[in-house]
Amino acid sequence: MTNNIKVVLFDLDNTLIDRQSAAVKLMKDIILEDFPEGSYSDEYRCELLDKLYKWDYEGHKPKEFSFGKYIEVTGINDRDWQYYNSMWEKRLKDYTELFAKSIETLEYLRGKYRLAMLTNGSVISQQGKLDTININEYFEEIVISGTYQIHKPDKRIFQIVLDKLDVQPYEVVYVGDGLVNDVQGALSMGMKAIWQYPHTNVDTDEPCQRIYRVEDLKTIL
Repeated sequence: MTNNIKVVLFDLDNTLIDRQSAAVKLMKDIILEDFPEGSYSDEYRCELLDKLYKWDYEGHKPKEFSFGKYIEVTGINDRDWQYYNSMWEKRLKDYTELFAKSIETLEYLRGKYRLAMLTNGSVISQQGKLDTININEYFEEIVISGTYQIHKPDKRIFQIVLDKLDVQPYEVVYVGDGLVNDVQGALSMGMKAIWQYPHTNVDTDEPCQRIYRVEDLKTIL
């Protein structure tokens, strides 16, 4: 894996930060605000949480879809998906936390490689998370897809990172949780890919290395 590798390029959500935990906390607050205690049962709110979590697809579905479904199922008629999208962009950062071993892993890797980040999402949302977790110092470049309105797995957003770093694709390994956006996107560019995904019951045939936690990188890089 380490042959010719100069840059470790990271995803952010569900790779360095526990995006799922933050998302669930915000979903609970949104549902509680829309369907407060005393007027609606805990059971109803739990059912909505399960559905909204499913429609979110671990952050890989657009908010137009996930909150569109939420509005459709609940019958809310005084708010649109843009209202919830704006709330999401502004508030998700308040729940954002790094995985326990993220800093330790970044400290280890920056002694051996150049580090960079490529993350999908709006500038408001992703920059808010980065400001909260305060890890910018570890990365030579941080590219947020919303800056360019080009999103992974589009090759053009990967090329923007390569140009900024002045490296060739074979000199980069991309680390991310998404098989399509991260793994397939990186492989299509000629990069190497490491798939970080915690659930052992899910596997892939993609030609990538598999890890389960970010700290596993220290054993292979």
